[in-house]
Amino acid sequence: MRLIITRDGGTLYEHPHPGPARVLLCSTEPSRQLLTDPAVTGSAYRRLVRSAVADALAMFRADAAGARVLSADEMSVVTILRGGLSFGVEEAVTTACDVEADVSFVGTERSASALPNIVYERWELGSGPVLAGDILATGGTVTAVLSSLRAAAVPRRRRPTAVVLVAIGSAAGVDAVQRFVAAWDPSERPEVTIILLEASFALPAPGTTAPFPRFSFDLLRSAAGSTPEYEAARLASVGSLFERCAVYDGGVRAFTPSAHVDDRASWWATVVDRAVPLSVLARQTAGLSDYALPPSRWRRHLPWASQSGVDLDLIHDLGARALGYAERTATADHVNEQLAKGRTQRCPVA
Repeated sequence: MRLIITRDGGTLYEHPHPGPARVLLCSTEPSRQLLTDPAVTGSAYRRLVRSAVADALAMFRADAAGARVLSADEMSVVTILRGGLSFGVEEAVTTACDVEADVSFVGTERSASALPNIVYERWELGSGPVLAGDILATGGTVTAVLSSLRAAAVPRRRRPTAVVLVAIGSAAGVDAVQRFVAAWDPSERPEVTIILLEASFALPAPGTTAPFPRFSFDLLRSAAGSTPEYEAARLASVGSLFERCAVYDGGVRAFTPSAHVDDRASWWATVVDRAVPLSVLARQTAGLSDYALPPSRWRRHLPWASQSGVDLDLIHDLGARALGYAERTATADHVNEQLAKGRTQRCPVA
């Protein structure tokens, strides 16, 4: 991972990845706050996501390749219903690029086979780049939308010059998009960039079990997938560190906050009822196992260990403290003392 832009408290990294799409990781204050506070819902959630997207596009525009893509006089935005509404990509384009984008809408639903189907589409395509934002878990929704975009562009003779996807997403989702883009006819393939906010998250490994309820699309954290800025932020936020998922269902958080609150409370109640040790969550959802290693061995797992300006000792210390907290704290005590307060707490010094 290579640092390419530092600007106004944010950072943009090149994330090497096999495949034709360029993959970037962007860390900013709004996205760090969003991904370390699961209690944020409704309009506050939407504001943070939209600020994070606008900051990410502004930083991408400061990159040479990004400046070339985002200098077009015409841009189009695809809003993926309903989670993509929160990303406010059309507003971010206006803020970062001073362009009013044409906006298309695509709705999907999952079939009995769990594959997404397009159930609604209204296309308004210009002649320049196409941008979209969404949560990218398995990649099924995004690749279905890209397939629909490709089909819609042909009769309109509006083949996109570039596609920019800003996502909270997983490595598996990126792999799925890369496979789709690789299968695109090279003579017609647009320049594709995936900008991940804060991390390339993991998904639960197929066939594995856990002593707590979880979904195959839960975004799991790890030092190896994170920007160093996000890693430090999440390790210091013990109130969010052991959550089932880094972000949960974006559509629910944005538009039915009471359901998110109930779902999250129900999950924690189940974890307490099943007496799941906090140390198990530390390993299986928070990715803290590597912090049991001494610093010299821990650094070998990091894509940013040689990155200048990163305080590795501080990050390892935060991780070791968080792991120690998990090993000495009963799950019920954690719930009562931290989560019941409705806000994240700083990790206590051992």
